[in-house]
Amino acid sequence: MDPAQAEYEKLPLEVKEAVELGHQPSTIDFAAARRFILWFVGGLVVVHVLIYLMLIWFNLFAAPLVASPSALARERTGPPAPRLQSAPIRDLQAMHDAENGAFARMGWLSAPTNEVRVPDGVAEQVIRLSSKAPARVPQTQPGPAEQNGGEVPRVLRQRERQQ
Repeated sequence: MDPAQAEYEKLPLEVKEAVELGHQPSTIDFAAARRFILWFVGGLVVVHVLIYLMLIWFNLFAAPLVASPSALARERTGPPAPRLQSAPIRDLQAMHDAENGAFARMGWLSAPTNEVRVPDGVAEQVIRLSSKAPARVPQTQPGPAEQNGGEVPRVLRQRERQQ
């Protein structure tokens, strides 16, 4: 009997039936797979324990040697020289108060009626910058309808019909 036939005879009945149907016999060694998984998981546990011990060692011994000032520290030093503002927080508050005062002086009088209070100089500046209009807005002349008490002259009505 040849060695392959002898090995075939050692196989369980289910495997022999699978081979007769054309399937390949399984050659997986499950004990080796279990050993691999156990060694892998054990290695991961050892590595994690070592990292945890290193973290504890660093926090106890090495961290005080290289400690940098925390952003949450109680003592705060100012910015490096040259310090251009003596009290930046107070200056910022004063700026906000000045802006709020300016906004209170010019703003909505009545939002439902869209009435707004804007100083003349600011209004002219806004108009000039937004529409490239001349520095002074010219006063408009009353139109023909306004001169006649709201009546449109007949000549204008005829021109509108022709167009």
